[in-house]
Amino acid sequence: MDISDNLVDLLMQIIHRIGVRAERKIEKEILNDLRRVSNKYGILFNMAQTAIEHPEGI
Repeated sequence: MDISDNLVDLLMQIIHRIGVRAERKIEKEILNDLRRVSNKYGILFNMAQTAIEHPEGI
């Protein structure tokens, strides 16, 4: 019984670590993609300006 409980705990820890690593990797890839976008501040400014001018949407 103790062995199976320990194995289940170990499996849960491994699954948690895999999930955390996957999240970190995805966040890094998204940030790298965002850094590569040219004129991103202009695009974000236009989006914010449009959202303010049309709060109900277009």
